[in-house]
Amino acid sequence: MKPGDVLHGFKVEGVQELDEVPAKMWRMTHVKSGADLAWLDRADDNKTFCIAFKTVPSDDTGVAHIMEHSVLCGSEKYPVKEPFVDLLKSSLQTFLNALTGADKTYYPVSSRNDKDFLNLMDVYLDAVLHPLSVKNPLALAQEGWHWEIAETEKDGKKSETLSRNGVVYSEMKGVFADPDDVGCLETMRLLFPNHCYGFESGGDPASIPDLTFEKYKDFHARFYHPSNARIFLDGRIDADATLAKLDSYLAPYDRAPVASDIPWQKPVSGKKTVPYEIGPDEDPANKFILMDGWAFGRYDDRERMLAAGVIGDLLAGSNASPLKKALLDAGLCEDVDVDDFAYQQGIAFITIRNVAEANVQKARALMRETLAKVAKEGFDRAQIEATLNRLEFGAREKDPGRYTRGLAFLHAALEGWCYGGDPAESFRYKKLFGALRAKIATGAFERHLKEIFIDNPHHAEVTLAPSKTIGEDRRRADEKALAEKLAGWSESEKARVKEDAAKLKAFQKSADKPEDVAKIPTLSRADVPVKGREIVREIAMVDGVEVVRPKVDVDGIFYLELHFDLAGLTQEEFQSLPLLATLLGELGTAKRDALALKTAVDGTLGRFAASARVFRERDTFAVCASALTEKRAEALALVREILLDTSFAPVKDVEDLLKQARQDAERDVANDGRTYAMRRAAARFTRSGLRSELLDGLAQVRWLQGADAAALADRYGALARKVFSRERLTIGVSDNVPLDFARSVVAAFPSNPTSRGETAYRIDGLSDNEGWVIPAAIGFAGRAGVLPADVKYHGSFAVATRILSLDYLWNEIRVLGGAYGMGVSVTPFGDVNCFTYRDPTPARSYEKFAAMGAALRKFADSDQPLDKYVVSAIGKMDPYLSPRLEVARAVGMHLNGRTPADEQREREETLATTKDDLRKVADAFDRMAGSCAACTVGGKDSVAACKPAKTESVAKTGK
Repeated sequence: MKPGDVLHGFKVEGVQELDEVPAKMWRMTHVKSGADLAWLDRADDNKTFCIAFKTVPSDDTGVAHIMEHSVLCGSEKYPVKEPFVDLLKSSLQTFLNALTGADKTYYPVSSRNDKDFLNLMDVYLDAVLHPLSVKNPLALAQEGWHWEIAETEKDGKKSETLSRNGVVYSEMKGVFADPDDVGCLETMRLLFPNHCYGFESGGDPASIPDLTFEKYKDFHARFYHPSNARIFLDGRIDADATLAKLDSYLAPYDRAPVASDIPWQKPVSGKKTVPYEIGPDEDPANKFILMDGWAFGRYDDRERMLAAGVIGDLLAGSNASPLKKALLDAGLCEDVDVDDFAYQQGIAFITIRNVAEANVQKARALMRETLAKVAKEGFDRAQIEATLNRLEFGAREKDPGRYTRGLAFLHAALEGWCYGGDPAESFRYKKLFGALRAKIATGAFERHLKEIFIDNPHHAEVTLAPSKTIGEDRRRADEKALAEKLAGWSESEKARVKEDAAKLKAFQKSADKPEDVAKIPTLSRADVPVKGREIVREIAMVDGVEVVRPKVDVDGIFYLELHFDLAGLTQEEFQSLPLLATLLGELGTAKRDALALKTAVDGTLGRFAASARVFRERDTFAVCASALTEKRAEALALVREILLDTSFAPVKDVEDLLKQARQDAERDVANDGRTYAMRRAAARFTRSGLRSELLDGLAQVRWLQGADAAALADRYGALARKVFSRERLTIGVSDNVPLDFARSVVAAFPSNPTSRGETAYRIDGLSDNEGWVIPAAIGFAGRAGVLPADVKYHGSFAVATRILSLDYLWNEIRVLGGAYGMGVSVTPFGDVNCFTYRDPTPARSYEKFAAMGAALRKFADSDQPLDKYVVSAIGKMDPYLSPRLEVARAVGMHLNGRTPADEQREREETLATTKDDLRKVADAFDRMAGSCAACTVGGKDSVAACKPAKTESVAKTGK
């Protein structure tokens, strides 16, 4: 293949070598339709495909987001209700989803299996180009919004109430419960008035009901054309088969003009105060949030975009950074963040959290004074260099976390591609970092600081004011408006709404035709190798310490995990460990102050993270670090310094970090209530469940709310000496460093034999049915239990949970109930957990959880095929993992007492699952149903409907 060649309708425009990846990037154009294609040709058996459209919203109805959901609800070639879910049931996919951005919507899939990859492509291409949702409004009603009229009877009198429901509607009610999201949107409205970036592409719940079917159809017709498409491919694909598949969908289209250009927003300025909801028992003092935003530069000014990220870290990357330190030392706030992101224009934000109303103007004045002072006096050059080192390490490491590298590369390519830029530029990081390093001494960063934050007239100020009443006021106003709307409808209009709702329910409950289901391309058990991806690890003893060395594919980077056993700690010591993890690396040491330590960490390590972790039969304090292999001795010395020489004496610094940890935890409960609900419920049953709740659950939130910084500062030095000893140590290290390096690790820590017996911990007042109230209009349900003592975990449980999550619970809770997410899982240790996410009716969801055994038995007694669920379960067993996560997985398996043989046995059990096995699982679920515990996190009405035995507010109570 060479430039000028035409293959399956695609003309090869050029090819570029990208040494930093390493890869070749092939650029192609589909001649007839005008579709633009970029293929990152590199050595990765995980193949990625994405078709992206530039989608420019013109209102807050969330049409782009609702379109993203609903085009995956059936297409001309695959006329089933939800082919997306059918793929989740039947694929070995390593990623399968769709995403909506401020100005683009994209549909990525990935798989290691060649046949599966082409199947996924086929379904997604038909979904976006030929969706049934533009012909039938039921998908819009389900995924977007619809009316519901409920009939009730009280004291012999019948009445009716009107409400709205829908998956995106529920999701965005949850999003708008987060003041950060509200503040960001209001800032963007001021920066980009009457502009696509000033609208909420996800949908404002107040505006979502304004979306009509006609507007929905028009949006698809405007933007979902191949001439407006960017097609991204990554990995070792079969180019001939892949291009042929694409051509089969694109060939019917001729080039067409698409009005998706985004106008350039000229500088504007504005100020606004916006109320946000806090709980009725929450103390409003010091709860103002200040958000300042600036628009700057173009997407292709990559130096300035990178410089903005460096400046943000220099200003507020730690509590010792100048902007954050100035505001904290003045006692004007509890936290400061500086963030940036790039659309067609760059955006920078400074957020100042938890400010007293009387200090709002003082905080902003000090912010401006500090920015001016830093610009005048200059940044520390060593700190600039260190920050650039850390960011460049990240670019080299290419660690996408829980996502695949293909997806991370897709995001990088799209950064400028949608605006006419070259997608290859995002991968040329060496010259970019080199250019900025060369300008450190010229004052370039100070000039960027002035241009972006100080002298920039394109600026907005939003003040978020806490309100105990705004949530209830809005709900009452909404109830009144709904009641008035219902009262204003004629009987025929109400009959039409009821008829539409009945049609939707009938559609949702209906079964797809078997002949249509058969059209979905699937894999069979025969397509799945019996042998899973091999986990190769060496376990050795070095100077009396266990060392786990997994084999991983790394590129000049080594990964180190230190796990210190926590046996013998008191409950107070144990529960204080998450905050200790936060302090390490943030406070100074005996050798250097906090800012100098941050400079050393950024310049030496690619990553440093500490956390307390719970494994099946033991708990550890984990310290994870990565660095270039040639820096391993320097990295080890720095990690040792942080663990053994941190100074906890500055009580004010400890108190500042405690306040930040507290507010982060409270915000996290509101955003991820499902996890907290499940943890709380699981704490009733197992050692690991209770300890996870103490470390990471609502019990930890309560501990943070009551912790005393001065007392902790006095105790943490002794606790660190107690924990960080070689007797407690287990080492995990990637195999690209010699085993002898572990001897240096052992020698780095002192011997300190201490009592390590098992200590009993408890949570007073733990109940079988709890409710935790947050200021929100939705809820999260968590339900937990354990398998009966005589039931041993078997691979068939993995199949059963896929059936329940993707069939029964999906239909009952997401489709019919309108919740954004839900699921059930069973661990190899017998823990059973269920959850819902952004759920309008969690009380109803608990009823569905209780009937899982019956639902599974109904499936087992039916003639529905089992193979696709087996394939899907195997796919979950083979996740895509970065080298860092491969090391973590291998070490975690060892600490949990599991072996590669255990994983392989469960894989074989899964592949051999029969319907008789499912009936046994159903029996186990039935037997445990009556002994499960529940916890609901949500708004007070959602919680009250679940009739909890005890109810608490997540936030601290106050005036």
